[in-house]
Amino acid sequence: MIFKISPERVNWVRRAPSVLALFCTVLCFVGCWAAGDYHAYVGDQKKWPMSTGSYADTVDGIPVFYNFPPRPYVVLGYLEAKTAPIRRHTRFSFAARRAKDLGADAIIALNKDGQNKELAETFGVHFDPDSSSGDFFGAAEAVLIRWGK
Repeated sequence: MIFKISPERVNWVRRAPSVLALFCTVLCFVGCWAAGDYHAYVGDQKKWPMSTGSYADTVDGIPVFYNFPPRPYVVLGYLEAKTAPIRRHTRFSFAARRAKDLGADAIIALNKDGQNKELAETFGVHFDPDSSSGDFFGAAEAVLIRWGK
């Protein structure tokens, strides 16, 4: 018995690798996408608040503080970093790499688990009411600092 394959099925089989390649390419670009808007601090450096201790992680060699750091520092600027949906759990990794590129010694995360409005207001940062750290894109909002004397 000889099986006959319809022309429509033959065309679909021929197009399947192209469709799969296109899908993989799009997924790769979406998975690698990241953007960061940096806003330099301009003005006199204040005696910025310090804490007696703070929780911190080290991400890509950069300390990420979730409160005021326990030593003097100067503020370099504010970073809004967004990553692709597939990478939203690595948003502070992208922010740390960007901070290192900009000459920062550490960052103060403003939105690890929700928006820390009190911490943000200390640095004059006002959150967009329509955004949150739990959004689809993984946003990292952080103040970039360099250690002072």
